[in-house]
Amino acid sequence: MPRFPWLWSQGAVLLVPVLTLVALVGLAPVLAPLPRLAQLAIFTVIIVVAVLAFLTVQRHWGGTARLHRLAPVRAAWAAQHGWETAPNGAPDQDEVALALPRGWRADRAMLRLWREGPAGQSRIETWKLRAVPGSTRGTAYREVVSVPARTGPGRFAVTNRATIDPLLGPPAWVDGAREGWDAARTADDGHRQENSSGAVGGGAAGNPEEGYGAEAGARAAGASAESAPDWTRRVRDLVMAHQDTLLTVAVGAGRVVVCALDDPRPETAERRLALADAVAAAVGGEAEA
Repeated sequence: MPRFPWLWSQGAVLLVPVLTLVALVGLAPVLAPLPRLAQLAIFTVIIVVAVLAFLTVQRHWGGTARLHRLAPVRAAWAAQHGWETAPNGAPDQDEVALALPRGWRADRAMLRLWREGPAGQSRIETWKLRAVPGSTRGTAYREVVSVPARTGPGRFAVTNRATIDPLLGPPAWVDGAREGWDAARTADDGHRQENSSGAVGGGAAGNPEEGYGAEAGARAAGASAESAPDWTRRVRDLVMAHQDTLLTVAVGAGRVVVCALDDPRPETAERRLALADAVAAAVGGEAEA
């Protein structure tokens, strides 16, 4: 199984129209001396071949084909490790609200695995994402691991490196009003990580300019940064020490959710489960993977 099947699928599908455009532009001056009817016939043949090639590539290497190949691999891993498979369906909306950046919606949760533990249900699944109406961005996939945790009323999010990927930016709740915990710079604490991002917030929001994209602490409204939960730095350290593709870890609503870029291999999911469990333990949870 390739490490980045969704990126490879998107690249393979895009390759056909790109090559078709190059061929049409390149042949235009070559075919110029021919009669108009002959030019149209040749261009029509190229376009028909391109359409057939596009459908073939999409059928064998597109997102749906990848899902069909990944499903038995995930199911075999689940059978070996005491997990259960589940049918595709709508993702948990609390988790979507906790982890997903603004401008995206999760259509379906696929390749779903679950396991019941003493603290609740842990899940591994693939979210199929679409941009909100009016956006020109296409379909995307993200790998999600979720475990139960005693998170309390606040929210916290951190990414393992700086990124311009809109799907791995701050969760949607980071923007908006300052309620409950609030993001605050802690550049003077000797613990700043230039390639980490973090934000904390209450039930509604944090502050992306002061929190996400900078070393962030937390303070109750009108209080000092020292009132931040004492686990925030520990969680950030765990995320920064984790070797993986780009990912965001979100804590809140009784869950720890790891939302990662591609790589749905079971062995990668195992490492993300270990990270989620460590974060759950740091915030006082009792997750079991």
